[in-house]
Amino acid sequence: MKGLETHHRFGDFFDKPMLLFNNVVEILICRTVAWLDTEIYKQENKSDTLPQSQITAKNRYSFRSELIKQ
Repeated sequence: MKGLETHHRFGDFFDKPMLLFNNVVEILICRTVAWLDTEIYKQENKSDTLPQSQITAKNRYSFRSELIKQ
């Protein structure tokens, strides 16, 4: 059938927007998890200062979200 090769696959219109959407969702999840970790620690320990392990985890989530953006 001549001319069919010029038609796009159905997925071509959705692949890039879905990839972008998935990246945005993953960034939001990483940031939310980091924020929740901080809030839970504050409530349980009544302290605004996170221990080094929590700071490292928070930085890891932030770093991951920055990598996803790129």
